[in-house]
Amino acid sequence: MLCATACAISIHQAPAAADEPPSAHEPRAPTSNVLLGSLAYQAPTNFEKPFHGGGGIVYTREYFVRARAALGIQAAVRVFPSPPLHLAFGYGLSIKHYITNLGSSPSSGLYLKYGLLLQMNFLDGRRGSALGHDTLLAVGYDRDSEKLSPVVEAGYHLTELRGFDQERVFWPYAEISAGLRF
Repeated sequence: MLCATACAISIHQAPAAADEPPSAHEPRAPTSNVLLGSLAYQAPTNFEKPFHGGGGIVYTREYFVRARAALGIQAAVRVFPSPPLHLAFGYGLSIKHYITNLGSSPSSGLYLKYGLLLQMNFLDGRRGSALGHDTLLAVGYDRDSEKLSPVVEAGYHLTELRGFDQERVFWPYAEISAGLRF
């Protein structure tokens, strides 16, 4: 009798209100971002060309740990087409914190983002690859809406590469991106 009562109590839950808006203190459901970016970086003097421009696509899945903070899992492909062709495949974690609330929820508006990423870099004409540790500092804006929310972001990456027959190379680059959160 005691077990039946305890089991019945443990599985009984109050129904959740479907139309209730998220509280300012409760985290929201996970979201995804897809950003298309324009890139430029200043290469070290020991490489063939000192300046490269290119583009890329970044996908981030964000999990809100608080109403104004999210942990993101990020994957990216970046292409710098000017000779020599440079391909970079990256992945890592990012932390986003909303500093203003300009929309209908606390997780919209101006934000700061910090990321720790890993990159595999390939250069045309060079054997092998270079493994890079990429630190991202970014500021952005997104607007909360029903289905798709526009996102604009400007970031600075500092990548430390090891490979390409060199000891240690720093490759900083700037990135301006626009996309959608869904």
